[in-house]
Amino acid sequence: MRFHMRMFIAIGMALTLHVGTLNAAEKQMVLGAGPSAKVADTFFKAFEKRPEAQGYTFNVEQRSTKHAGGIRASGKFLFGRTGRPLSAAEKSQGKFDIFLAGTPVGFVAGEGFGINEISFDQARDIFLRKIKNWKTVGGPDAAIVLLGREKGEAALSVLRLDYPFLDRSEFDKVFKRDHAVVNFLKSKIGRHAIGIGAFPNFTPEQIVRVTGHDPIVRLGLVVDRKNAGHAIVKAVQAFAKSKEWSALVQATGVLLPVEP
Repeated sequence: MRFHMRMFIAIGMALTLHVGTLNAAEKQMVLGAGPSAKVADTFFKAFEKRPEAQGYTFNVEQRSTKHAGGIRASGKFLFGRTGRPLSAAEKSQGKFDIFLAGTPVGFVAGEGFGINEISFDQARDIFLRKIKNWKTVGGPDAAIVLLGREKGEAALSVLRLDYPFLDRSEFDKVFKRDHAVVNFLKSKIGRHAIGIGAFPNFTPEQIVRVTGHDPIVRLGLVVDRKNAGHAIVKAVQAFAKSKEWSALVQATGVLLPVEP
C-alpha cells in the first residue's frame, strides 16, 4: 500500500513538472529595444491568431531593456527585440535578424510647442542652442528644453548620420529609453521640450519632421542560431515575409515594409 502510494505521488510530481515545463515553453517573453516595442507587439498580436502559433503566447514587454538586452533575451527565449540591424560583432555571437518593419526615427516634442515641421538649419540651431525659444521658429514664447539619449542608443546612432550636429549638442536631460521620453513630454516642463525617438512610440502631435529628411531604421527580432530550426522561428520568418504582414505594416500609416 505504501509502495503504491509512493509511486502515485512520484508520478504526480513528474506530471506536474512536465506540465510546468510545457507551460514555460509556451509562454514567450519578447524583450529588448524600446523602438521596436510597438512593431513587435503589432506583429505578435497578428501572429498569435495563426494556426501555427496555437499553444503559444507572446508577451511583448513595452518597457525597454535596450538593444543589448534583446540580444541577451534571445539566449533565454526564442526572440529578443532589436533597435537596429545586428552588427557583424553581434552576429558573430551566433545571432541573426528577422526584420519586421522599417520605422521613421527623428525628433519629438511636447504638445505645447505647436509645430510639426522645421528645416534642417532650424533643427541644427535648436540643438546647438543658437535658437533658444520656440517663438523664433513660429511656436509659443517658451524656452526650448533639449532632451538627449545615451551614446550608442539605437535611434541616436541612426540620427547622427543625418544630423551630425547631435554630436555637439549639450542636452538638459538625457534618457535611456523611449518610454521615459514619452512620459517626460507629458509633464508640464516637457510640453516645451524636444528630443529623439522612434515615431511609432509617439503621437502624431508629438512628431517634428525635418524638411527633406526621413531617417529610417530597420527593426525586428534577434534569434539565437541554436533555435534556427524551431518550428515557431520558421513560422515567424515566413509571416514576416508574407503579404498579410506587409499589408498590416502599411495600414499603420507610420511603419514601412522592409525587404528580407
